[in-house]
Amino acid sequence: MIVVPPIHTYRVRQGCHKQTVRTSAAILTCLWLPSLGADGIRSPEELKHMSLDEVLETKVISVSRTPEDWTSAPSAISILTQEDIRRSGAVGVPDALRLAPGLDVARGLGNGYAITARGFNSSGGNKMQVLMDGRSLYTPLLSGVFWEIQDTVLEDLDRIEVVRGPGGTLWGANAVNGVINIVSKSARDTQGTLVVAGAGTEERGMATVRYGGKLGESTYYRVYGKYENRDEQALTNGEGAADGMQQGQGGFRIDSYLPGENTLTLQGDTYQNYTGILGRDDSHHYGGNVLGRWAHSFSDTSDLQVQAYYDRGVRNVPLQFQEDRGTFDLDAQQHFAVGERNNIVAGGNYRNSADETGTTGTFQFSPPKRTIQLFSGFVQDELTLVPDRLTFYAGTKVEHNDFTGVEWQPSGRLAYTPTQRQTLWAAVSRAVRTPARGDADTRFIPVPATGVALIRGNPDFESEDVIAYELGYRIQAHPRLLVDLATFYNVYDHLRTLQYTPPLIISNNREGETYGVEVELKYQATDWWRLSSSYAWLGEDLRFKPGSFDPTLGTLEANDPEHVVRFRSAMDLPANFEFDAIVRYVDNLPNPYIPSYIGLDLRVAWVPRPDLELEVVGQNILDDRHPEFAVGATPPEVQRGVYGKVTWRF
Repeated sequence: MIVVPPIHTYRVRQGCHKQTVRTSAAILTCLWLPSLGADGIRSPEELKHMSLDEVLETKVISVSRTPEDWTSAPSAISILTQEDIRRSGAVGVPDALRLAPGLDVARGLGNGYAITARGFNSSGGNKMQVLMDGRSLYTPLLSGVFWEIQDTVLEDLDRIEVVRGPGGTLWGANAVNGVINIVSKSARDTQGTLVVAGAGTEERGMATVRYGGKLGESTYYRVYGKYENRDEQALTNGEGAADGMQQGQGGFRIDSYLPGENTLTLQGDTYQNYTGILGRDDSHHYGGNVLGRWAHSFSDTSDLQVQAYYDRGVRNVPLQFQEDRGTFDLDAQQHFAVGERNNIVAGGNYRNSADETGTTGTFQFSPPKRTIQLFSGFVQDELTLVPDRLTFYAGTKVEHNDFTGVEWQPSGRLAYTPTQRQTLWAAVSRAVRTPARGDADTRFIPVPATGVALIRGNPDFESEDVIAYELGYRIQAHPRLLVDLATFYNVYDHLRTLQYTPPLIISNNREGETYGVEVELKYQATDWWRLSSSYAWLGEDLRFKPGSFDPTLGTLEANDPEHVVRFRSAMDLPANFEFDAIVRYVDNLPNPYIPSYIGLDLRVAWVPRPDLELEVVGQNILDDRHPEFAVGATPPEVQRGVYGKVTWRF
């Protein structure tokens, strides 16, 4: 859920009226920089010049569920702006996330990705909470996110906020190592027609058509349709991995700004996905969602927001598993001030997720049908200890789930801002990863006809938990240079393992610590050249508890690189040309072993008119192919690719 209270100090976009900016939900669509022109199209000069000062003025909502300057937020947070996404050459959200400091993004089979922060990467990625316009993308079947079906029109994204570190106090269970918050633009900011078309060697075909219009004086809408065809990856011997992907998707969004400080949003999507599998028929995924949100501003210091969504998804992976799931979620939140020092945000949530699973694949679930309910409430107080200098955040979330009962996720954060250009912050948090169906109810039956399970779920599986200690410092050391440093020490318990009894039982027999350092630099070298770089170091000390025996030795989770380095250059050249380069070094993965690699992506674009953009992108151009993550005995390898794309707005 995304809630933004009324704050009058924001710089607003051209065309946003004063009374609109006072409405809490409307701020999402008005505070973003740089401004759009009256026709909703930015000129080439506006596209090229997003200065460091404008980046520093960006507001974020993922740390406290209320808007605040990201430079003073008491958390390790980074922002991918629309400009970052546009110039990255990414064709989907997972590839765009490769830009985020401290985030480990690795492609596996098909269009699947392993994405996490601060360790414990896996094909499930079960310790990151991921939201898209307030809708949770986390699946209660196998934990994690099915990234291959998470798509949207990248040109319609406002930003992606990435929080590294626990976020359970505000965002609930499974926000153990971080939160990814994907925020799209209001329909008011996507008026007119957008056409995108492209093709290449690996990105075989891509097409998007989106139209935005107006209904009456205060209601705006957009509708879209898009298609993507991605080529198969390669095997180690050079043969095809037969994991190509095709997906079609369509959707709409309506935003209405009503009298009496009321804002209404209604949006939805539907999709069809086919992904190849070596030696089997294609997997087939389809579904859709619809979301409604109402926001009302009572005063300058008080507002209320209520949101509900329904999400249905069907997955059919031949010879493996089938799932038909429907999820209803209702969320309410109120923000209010108490006196001059206390800024409180509180709310509650109810979620009902019902599934029906197949009984013929290698993964079966007992019972085959199950309805999971979640009840939760949270409160957080932002207490001003010294005005404009020292702020303390204290809060907790209380959840009740069907597997482990009541879970508490408290946190305390302190932000000290001795000057407007620097912030020192510290935090202590507890977060949990609650059990999924895969932990409690799964049966892995290698030969379904025999009915003999090699691995069984555990109805007594406990929540994985972490106590996290964080310390960070941000400073604008020079008008053109920003330095962001974050350190952490995490203590984990009840980590998921397999216990040989026989058969193998899913258990909680691992514990340990992780620790690390993350550094990001942003440097405005000249008005036409922007540089950024990041480095993340991760240390892990994980051990099995006495008496446990896991024959996999923990290889199913926590296969993480020790060092990750990124460097990015964005140059604005004469005659409206752009040249972008992204270099990333990812250290080797220890077990299963994946060698380290250096990736290089290059983008050359020409913007001859405000409404037209032509670009050529080269991906992974330093080698023919390389693996990024092991899924199964033979890891697929990402291949060098090039594609061209045309973007036209009218």
